[in-house]
Amino acid sequence: MKLKVKGLLLAAGSSSRMGTPKQLLPWGQTTMIGHCISEAKRSKLDSLLVVLGAEAAQIQTAITDDATDIAINKHWSGGIASTIKTGVDQITSNDTVDGILIMLADPSLVSTNYLNKLIEAFDSSNRIVASTYDQSLGVPAIFGAAHFDLLMTLEGDRGAGYILNARRNSVKTIAASTELTDIDTMEAYTALRPPLDG
Repeated sequence: MKLKVKGLLLAAGSSSRMGTPKQLLPWGQTTMIGHCISEAKRSKLDSLLVVLGAEAAQIQTAITDDATDIAINKHWSGGIASTIKTGVDQITSNDTVDGILIMLADPSLVSTNYLNKLIEAFDSSNRIVASTYDQSLGVPAIFGAAHFDLLMTLEGDRGAGYILNARRNSVKTIAASTELTDIDTMEAYTALRPPLDG
């Protein structure tokens, strides 16, 4: 039986170090968030929910995929935990799902092929599947339904990685498709962005 896995794209941050909403920066022929949405929608996910916060109205206007669900986290400034909880609450209140795949709006970490590897590894035995970067675990990662309540206990700046590393002995890991590179500065963005026709 195919398990139902829904995607949760966290895109509520203020990009304070960037100085401008990084979600809207050009990435190939689209934007950073547009790329992540496109890659996720082409994967084996059953659906995708994007959670916005800072500059939500501006970013939402730029999302052209009408089939993408959007939630607004009004408490985004309180840390990433509130964004995760906003997403988990909306996904679980509208449907019964087997797993939630949490990812960041970071094009260097989101690709259709890699998301499919995680989804294919998620089964009745492996109820948490995470990306591994050297010695640490992180997102993209899938949490099975048995762990939804645990996600709802996160506070402040403690994200999914906090749970993953605390429970690493019970987590199935997939080697990340790239190095863990957080695009938080213009220098990092300039170094990593593909050409406009890429």
